[in-house]
Amino acid sequence: MDSSVVGVSSAGGGSANGLSYESKGLGKVEHTRRALSDGELLQQQQDECCNRRAAVIRERRKYWRSRIRLRPRKIVVLGDMNTGKSSLVSSYTKDQFHETYSPTILRTVCTDAKVKMNTVEQKLDIIIIDTPGRKDYKPIRLCTYKKVDLILLVFALDEPETLDQACNYWMSEINESFHRSIPIILVGTKQDTRDEICTNLCSCDLCSTSFRYSCWNIAATTSTEHATEDIVVTCEQGQRAADMIGANAYIETSAKYRVGIREVFEKGSNIAIRRNRRKRKIRGQGIEGSCVIL
Repeated sequence: MDSSVVGVSSAGGGSANGLSYESKGLGKVEHTRRALSDGELLQQQQDECCNRRAAVIRERRKYWRSRIRLRPRKIVVLGDMNTGKSSLVSSYTKDQFHETYSPTILRTVCTDAKVKMNTVEQKLDIIIIDTPGRKDYKPIRLCTYKKVDLILLVFALDEPETLDQACNYWMSEINESFHRSIPIILVGTKQDTRDEICTNLCSCDLCSTSFRYSCWNIAATTSTEHATEDIVVTCEQGQRAADMIGANAYIETSAKYRVGIREVFEKGSNIAIRRNRRKRKIRGQGIEGSCVIL
């Protein structure tokens, strides 16, 4: 009787501990399922952690690469005497404008400008060299022509002869002393003085109602008097001169009212950065400055 009872109980799936073999099998399956789910969850957490770490590393590399590229840029300001070169620099660096004219022999100013690197706005250190405008000071200017990243060619909008000097004398000196790949920005200063002259000479409705935008800045003007009088430089004349000398941009400024001052240096700094990028790409292709083993 005892052996039969034991056999029946064994066949029925009972156990001495009070747990059936079936419940033990279900417990193993549930434990395996939970272990697999916990393992998948742990793997997901590890993947997320690795992704975050990789993103941080990429951001750090992007930051340091951009900082390496942002070396200080050297900007040289050229032009005739009394064209507003020193006022242009002082208005940008110190927000100051001096009415009295004092000739400059040589002045170097270190400041910064906002540029865009990898769609991120950053600050770029720039070195601005204000050169003398006298022709006999050329040996002094030649000492500053090494490793230049940008040239600001300045003329006065109220003196058309300074534009002729910029296109002839100063461009010949630039072609003799600089490489052709160095960008040039043609800068017209004293915009406020030019507009005052235009407003005083012309009594039309457009000039009397608008101070900055007079009929002198319109290309297709109907006044024959304005076309014959060569008193100031219009915006169209300055743009044509910039295209003729191959300048990268033409900007009109007023140091007295701080019009276009920031645009000159920020746009120039961005142009200088793009120029150095193209130069590095060419070197990487083995065209310039790279080693070739034959």
